[in-house]
Amino acid sequence: MQLNRRRFLTTAAAAGGTACFGAPSILAADKKNDKLRIAQIGCGGRGSAHHGMWRRHQFVAAVDANRKAVDMFSKSALPGLGRYTDYREMYEKHMDEIDAVIVATPDHSHYPAAMLALMAGKAVFCEKPLAWSVTECLELAKIVKEKKLPSQMGNQGNAGRGWRDVYAIVHQDIIGKVKEVHTWTNRPIWPQGLERPDWTDPVPDTLDWESWIGPGQMVPYTANWKEKKSGFSGTSVYQPKAWRGWFDFGCGALGDMACHTMNAMFQTMKPDYDCTVEAVRIVEPSSVQFPKQEIIKWSFAKSGDCPGFDAYWYDGNLKPEKPDALGDHGLPGQGVMFVGAKGALISFGDYNQGNTVYIDGKKVENPKFEQMIDPSDGGMHGEFLMAAAGQRPWDSPMSNFMYAGKMTAIINLGIVAARLGAGRKLTFSAKTMKFDDPEANKLLARKPREGWEKPYQV
Repeated sequence: MQLNRRRFLTTAAAAGGTACFGAPSILAADKKNDKLRIAQIGCGGRGSAHHGMWRRHQFVAAVDANRKAVDMFSKSALPGLGRYTDYREMYEKHMDEIDAVIVATPDHSHYPAAMLALMAGKAVFCEKPLAWSVTECLELAKIVKEKKLPSQMGNQGNAGRGWRDVYAIVHQDIIGKVKEVHTWTNRPIWPQGLERPDWTDPVPDTLDWESWIGPGQMVPYTANWKEKKSGFSGTSVYQPKAWRGWFDFGCGALGDMACHTMNAMFQTMKPDYDCTVEAVRIVEPSSVQFPKQEIIKWSFAKSGDCPGFDAYWYDGNLKPEKPDALGDHGLPGQGVMFVGAKGALISFGDYNQGNTVYIDGKKVENPKFEQMIDPSDGGMHGEFLMAAAGQRPWDSPMSNFMYAGKMTAIINLGIVAARLGAGRKLTFSAKTMKFDDPEANKLLARKPREGWEKPYQV
């Protein structure tokens, strides 16, 4: 049976209050706007991946704490483009001129940058992970549903075919009932498991450190690691790339990649918030950084469309043990593996680039299954742009914040477990949206730094 896009969304919404998607809604035709006015927050790094996608629309303003990144972006966008290092200033001057916002900052600034736009009724595209904390994810999902605002998280594999094939293979019982799902990555590819540097460096003239820190707690600027301290001589400590490894600013390897590699699991198995989560293994822990390697386990209860199953995450090049179904076949460098009663399915790469079925130690050539979900119409960017322009329903993007918020919140439960250390099993309740552990509950949200409170007061 073919499950088209609208039927897939409607079925998910009809499953009840714990469904990933909100109820569908059609925008009025008189709200259609072919040319969007866009502001981009975060112009370097992942932000640069979006420049070319928006050329047919009108850029209004660009923001980046690194002034070089803003200058480079403005050269490829519009003459006279508003350029800022603080998105609060940009919003104050341009909010009435904006239809949509792209957020591609470090993780800790996703929520405030996105929430300020949503509070003003703007469409928002935000890079993954959707937000830095569990509570931030829930609030972003809540506001887009209440205001019926177009949104999309940037996990491009969700617009691809790979997870759709996984969905069909699992739901057509080719590998039997799934009891375990294992996901692994080669990340981190930046320093982790270290303590705070005991030296500081002058802040470059091109960097607005105050704005880069944003809602996080202020720390002194340090440029690069020293060999005697870390073994990472010459590698950046925070900016531009190594922020992912710090509790204050990033979500570690799990936050970096799980929204990609675990997406097929979330779409296929429909896990809900009722679960236990624990860090099974922590290698080289730190009081301020994520560990060098980790294994995280979620045990999801049976509820709604979720059959109940165990999920495992491995990073730092750790991998799961091979099930008997694989025989002598090996595991790819990155991927996700569904272990069923009849066999196993491996979807390899970060974006489900290909899928292989194994039964009784043998690879199944061309497994027979029928497509159940229509392909994406427009890809990750096109889905968002059409919704933001009123050409498609507001909730039509497949990684809208209702779906992405739930997925990222559940992923972030694993981050809480990792921060509390190995061997500490936590129980999370969908009824209370809390852990059974007061110390864990303190890590569900953050208190923003003075001057950055507004988006946290929704």
